[in-house]
Amino acid sequence: MEARHVWHESRDNAVYLLRIRSLFLLICFPLSLAAAVSSVHTTHSTLQGKTVTVNSAVIAVRDNWKRPFVTSIFVYVIMLTFSPVPRVIASVFVSPESRFVIMAIGTVIEVYLMAVMGLGLVVSVVEERFGWDAICVGSGLMKGKRLIFGWLLSGLFVLVSGLINWRMEVFLEGPNSEISVWDKTVLICSYGFTVLLSYVVTTVFYCDSRMRHAVREPQAQDLDDDDDCVLLSSSL
Repeated sequence: MEARHVWHESRDNAVYLLRIRSLFLLICFPLSLAAAVSSVHTTHSTLQGKTVTVNSAVIAVRDNWKRPFVTSIFVYVIMLTFSPVPRVIASVFVSPESRFVIMAIGTVIEVYLMAVMGLGLVVSVVEERFGWDAICVGSGLMKGKRLIFGWLLSGLFVLVSGLINWRMEVFLEGPNSEISVWDKTVLICSYGFTVLLSYVVTTVFYCDSRMRHAVREPQAQDLDDDDDCVLLSSSL
């Protein structure tokens, strides 16, 4: 009877939290999607030398929200699937050193996945790609030195967002758990600015990676054309 009572209480709490999260999701997700599309569109257009206006940003959100919406679903599924894996593997080991190594490796991989997912969202806004295809393109752009640079950028934004979360926990666990309106405003604006800045930086990183790919692809094509000319001349 006691176990059944605990089970019912846990289920009621889980359903309550799910309803609260669903309510915030319906409000925050469209705003986050619009912010992502508008910031990526504005940065990409500015780098191309185009004039950006409020009207063009609104049109970009209206016309390009479907692709990043589908890609974001893939991103959430992948990250939610991977997040418990390091903890499950670490629970198998007994020594604290082994658990620390497993969690460190998991953190490195998770930061890399965040960088790839961020590039995938940018690809889904700029190009005619979405879902797994956009994520694969983002993974393909992070090669060589760009992989290390992209990982460092993603790790920096994870660190900043972690500091904001830590500050929030300090406010909640302090002697006076009530947070003032000013503190709430500062934390919310800081987190929003960090997210927007991450989209801007990721878009710049995407444009730089695409430019390098665009330089290399014609070279490879020219080499193929030269090989075809040599084969044609030899056959003649």
